[in-house]
Amino acid sequence: MALAANILRFISILVLVALWVYTGVRFPSLPQEIPVHFDFHGNPDNYGSRNMIWIEPVVATLLFLLLQYVSKNVQSPLLNIPQSLRENKWLAEVFVMGMSVVVSVLFLVIGYGSIQVSSGQSATLSYLPLILVGLMFVYMLVFFAVASRLKKKENS
Repeated sequence: MALAANILRFISILVLVALWVYTGVRFPSLPQEIPVHFDFHGNPDNYGSRNMIWIEPVVATLLFLLLQYVSKNVQSPLLNIPQSLRENKWLAEVFVMGMSVVVSVLFLVIGYGSIQVSSGQSATLSYLPLILVGLMFVYMLVFFAVASRLKKKENS
């Protein structure tokens, strides 16, 4: 399972690199004022300096680093998972690394969409971020169910 966690870690890194590169390549062509917040329907509802576009890769990277830490320290109070999942270190690490992939992809999609709206190539942010958040909850429920089943098997 260390291999699975490492593959997921590598995917997260690739997604983060893509976010940084895309933001860096597109930054010079952005207008001075860009949308920095979107409503539920993807319409921009707040604007700020184009330098604000760097918040997405910075926050995504900080979250990645935090998730790396808790994946290696599953007893950390920063990791809020069921005890049955916490007791299975390799499964907990795979769970956290999977969440890292989803979070990284979520930031990439939001960053891409923000730049598309900023540059006039799209009027709204797509619904994909909302779908990814929903998938993140499904992912958590599936992992918690698997951890619960494994715990029941161990107790049998």
